[in-house]
Amino acid sequence: MFNGTSGREQIALFVDLENFIGFCKGFGLKMELEQAIRKLTEHGRVVIRRSFGDIYKLPMDYNTKEDIRLMLQNNLIQHEDVRHRTRYKNASDIKLIIEALSVAYSNPAINTFAVIADDRDYIPLFTKLREIGKTVIGIGSSKESTQKYCLGACDHFYYHDSLTRSRKLMPEDGLSEFNKAVNGRNKEAEEEMIALFIEATKAVEAKGQSPFGSNIAPMMRSLKSDLDFEDYGFSGLRAVASLARERGFVDISPQGGDISITCMDQHIERHFESQENGLGDQGSDDPLSLTEKYKSFVETKMKAILPVHALRETIYDAIVRELAEVNIGISLNNLSRNIAGNAELQEVAQPSIYKMLYGLFRNRTFVCLDSYNQYNPVIADLSIKREEMDSAFIKSVLTVFKRESRGMQFDSAAWSLYFYNDEDHVELIDDLHDQID
Repeated sequence: MFNGTSGREQIALFVDLENFIGFCKGFGLKMELEQAIRKLTEHGRVVIRRSFGDIYKLPMDYNTKEDIRLMLQNNLIQHEDVRHRTRYKNASDIKLIIEALSVAYSNPAINTFAVIADDRDYIPLFTKLREIGKTVIGIGSSKESTQKYCLGACDHFYYHDSLTRSRKLMPEDGLSEFNKAVNGRNKEAEEEMIALFIEATKAVEAKGQSPFGSNIAPMMRSLKSDLDFEDYGFSGLRAVASLARERGFVDISPQGGDISITCMDQHIERHFESQENGLGDQGSDDPLSLTEKYKSFVETKMKAILPVHALRETIYDAIVRELAEVNIGISLNNLSRNIAGNAELQEVAQPSIYKMLYGLFRNRTFVCLDSYNQYNPVIADLSIKREEMDSAFIKSVLTVFKRESRGMQFDSAAWSLYFYNDEDHVELIDDLHDQID
């Protein structure tokens, strides 16, 4: 697997600069690549560093553009300005793909390719690279904005907001609670990591390999390409293994500088059977208990506080008014700022409004014009009726939940309590959940 005289994997890094700057601006993240490169060095030596994009046409002032050029130089990234003279801005995408494939076929010593972009157009590139035996590392914006099929197309996947630990979109009064949710450990995080750990251990054994930690950790990443132990409150594999041993799921024995894992199959089967039957969590039948779990989940994903139903309706009315006043269109960022300035919404933080609008955008609620990037689209009109907007937003939240909440119980009564503070909307929640692919 290793190449070169140094014995370390050689990595080629490619950056879609316009896409990178777009999601940084859209989510308030740091426009810095140092942390991403540092993460890549855990996999090997980054021997090729290239970026592509039209810095000249970036929608920002001259000094900021110069700061971006300096950032690229400081990280030893060779940038190529790919000018686009029409509204079709895929020239840099094509250049990046051609260069990556050229390196793949002309330099067999490079076995790992990293691409920094939040763009599903690169999935065919990832597929081809893996088809010819290359390892693919993807780096996107954040967990809530990255499509699941992008994760499946990569061997490893990292999130820029996690690498930089940038929390600019979080209201100041919610920052401590957010950090507690991210850096602490809760029952759902523990259950998910233990389930993944056991699944990986079984997969290693099924391949005829020894169930050592050095084999199990890569298998866990193969099963979950965006795995980051710290996101779940664990320092690493040994911390997960220790918790699994405390729960009686495995036995651990030293193996040189490694550990060997033995699964306690009967206890594992009893536990997960009880979880499937709803018996494993003492509060699992209590909608109020689940409502608090859903609240923690959503606010961690949104990095913002969800407005109550009445305020959401006020936001939807404000959207309709703002769109009626524009001649051509308005960017998502500007729309959220305008709405946040309404007197009746003073208690709602602007990041919460932005996240709501972005959820609506992802659920195809708006008619959008061609714009600079997918994180700050230009909105021209609604594509649905005004009275359907709250259902569209709730569906966007449930979509993230279904994709990200591995193993967490779904309870429509608890979701109704969370969204509406009553249990009168169970049928609606069930219907929206059933519509998700």
